[in-house]
Amino acid sequence: MEWSRAKTIIIFALILLNVILFTVGYVLKPDMKINDLRKSEIINTLEHNNIKYEFKNENHPKELGKISAAKFEFNYDLINKAFFENPENLEPQIEAENVVYSDNSGTIYCEENLNGFTYFSKAETLSKTTGILEAERICSALLRKLGPEFLSFKLDHSGFDEDNPENVKLVYKYYYDGFKINSNEINFIVNGDQIIFASCVYLKPVKFLHETKKELYSNIDALFAYMAHKSSTEEADVPVVIDKITLVFEKDQLTEDDENILFIPCYAVYLENIQIPVLVNAYDNSIIE
Repeated sequence: MEWSRAKTIIIFALILLNVILFTVGYVLKPDMKINDLRKSEIINTLEHNNIKYEFKNENHPKELGKISAAKFEFNYDLINKAFFENPENLEPQIEAENVVYSDNSGTIYCEENLNGFTYFSKAETLSKTTGILEAERICSALLRKLGPEFLSFKLDHSGFDEDNPENVKLVYKYYYDGFKINSNEINFIVNGDQIIFASCVYLKPVKFLHETKKELYSNIDALFAYMAHKSSTEEADVPVVIDKITLVFEKDQLTEDDENILFIPCYAVYLENIQIPVLVNAYDNSIIE
């Protein structure tokens, strides 16, 4: 064999080896976005299951601990002042084991078993349509009246009521250390210039429990968990579009006593035109029913 030919073969082999080593290094290097290499495969698999999802670059923690929580002591002096014109005239009543405040303008039910309260207005609904921005302004002003604790509730979504387009429905979620606490929620219905309905569920986050820190499944794992769940339902053949997948915290249903309340990390899978997400436990990749 001529030396020039042998040298060419050796050079080609070295180039090929470098390409192989670079590819292996790229795939195995932990800080590389390995999922980018699988996007087309993932998209095809989802489409075969009637699911459409456009990938977005969302960085989620690799591991997280649970958040401990406690029952919140609602200050009904402030709450009554926020909803009633003459709160000093209100006398608490007991109805179905709940404390109730009521006058001619409305009623508040203090629902301790739900860690919250519900308000119903007795005012006649108005005929004019409420603007969404005006409704948001009204609800934001009321949250400030409820006290500083409620300033951590942020607007999640708002829109006209499908059943009554003259009303605006608004949902606020609580944020703790930058994470949405999905189960802490305030709902409003606004008609005209007044709130005609409000409901609040709130457990006070206390601290992250670092001793409970575990490795999390990825949002891609949650995506396939949702796909498997959908394929097992009666709507397996119904096409859906996933808007986004976000890491949130949800109340751990396995801890029911008041002394051991915990929030666990979950992936919230939001479907197009559906406000309530499908929740996937980020610890074991199971669907939370």
